Amino acid sequence: SHFTGRIVDAEGKRPAQTEIVLWLAQTTSGRVYKVQDKDGSFDIGPLPAGSYRMEIAAKNLGRIKLRHLGLKAKEKHSLGEIRFKKPASLILDFVYPENGLGDMAIVNVYCRDGSNKQLVLSDQKEATFQVSPGSYTVSLRYGNTRPPRRQKVELLSGSATRLQIRIEEP
Repeated sequence: SHFTGRIVDAEGKRPAQTEIVLWLAQTTSGRVYKVQDKDGSFDIGPLPAGSYRMEIAAKNLGRIKLRHLGLKAKEKHSLGEIRFKKPASLILDFVYPENGLGDMAIVNVYCRDGSNKQLVLSDQKEATFQVSPGSYTVSLRYGNTRPPRRQKVELLSGSATRLQIRIEEP
């Protein structure tokens, strides 16, 4: 039995650095497959019949999760074209205290799909992240004593969203 399909980005091209993780249902360890075909096609098998779940990850495009994929004995199950949405841009502008950073500042960008990013600040004025569309929480931790400040943001496909992150003295 085999799973087949084609993975493409919003323009219909194979995304760079694409991986498929496939799990047999009720198991905790999956097997990783790299998508190598130039057009994004894949053929995974031979596999035993059963119920599967699949996660497809592509650099800067996020993850697509497929659940409850049934596979019968000697079946070639086509998943068709699996298309990633256009990435979103999250632009963070940093405003520092007049006397600069007195302690370590860390910015975390958390997404529900698990594609998290972290940035340790020095003196950069701006940081841009290309991320998959979705709901994010931006968290700033400055020094070790204060709880992090959090801000929620919804990023739409193809959009650019700018947030100002003000770093204040404790």
